[in-house]
Amino acid sequence: MNKNVLITAGSKNTGFEMCRTFAKNGYNVHLTSRSKTDAENASKRIKEEFPNIDAYGYSLELSSVADIERAFDEIKQNTETLDVFVGNAANLGIGLDTLTADEEGYDSVMNVNLKGTFFTSQYASKMMLKNGGSIVLLGSVQGCGAVRGRAVYGVSKAAINALSKYLSLDLAPYKIRANCLIAGAIHTDRWENVAPAELEKRHANYLTGREADMEEIANAVYFLSSDLSGSITGTSLTVDSGVLVPILPYNGGK
Repeated sequence: MNKNVLITAGSKNTGFEMCRTFAKNGYNVHLTSRSKTDAENASKRIKEEFPNIDAYGYSLELSSVADIERAFDEIKQNTETLDVFVGNAANLGIGLDTLTADEEGYDSVMNVNLKGTFFTSQYASKMMLKNGGSIVLLGSVQGCGAVRGRAVYGVSKAAINALSKYLSLDLAPYKIRANCLIAGAIHTDRWENVAPAELEKRHANYLTGREADMEEIANAVYFLSSDLSGSITGTSLTVDSGVLVPILPYNGGK
């Protein structure tokens, strides 16, 4: 019998690549998107590529606990248990810095990134109580160090790292592991319109000379959630092209 994974924001980019990675490894895939159409289309693409698994798409507004409950009611119609939950969805909070962030912008980020992740983790863990499972939350280097213009986002991601530790402690008696993936820059479709000169400037600050690709992030998430990391819980794995290593900005050795 196939295992079941739930991935939030799984309809495109890194989330969709995560769905493909789990499907490739024999998991039934449950994915969410704010758009029901996008979620259903993504699940159809997964099913077409991997016909030996089942794939389901659900609409989900993470800022609403009532909608989280509604989505999990739908999920339970397709599976009684979850083996893996990946908290991937996030509000990027671009431009919300210490001096300019207002209450509406602050709440829009925190309601998705922290409240939404907390309660989806809670609902997912309740579906793991009988058989155990694994939770992987997506953190960010911006929760480990400061970046101008991203104060609210960075604070929310720092909280995600802390949340993963509390989940690991509270859920350990039920054989549920929880970990955090600290991600740096990821090459998604948002990078396609970046000018070559700007891209070169960004790459000069990465020890690897490039950002991570989506498959690398998906593979890291799979590692943390699978039996390959069966004794790992309450920790963070950093996949950031080395940006957190230098104390001062790295310039490619020039």
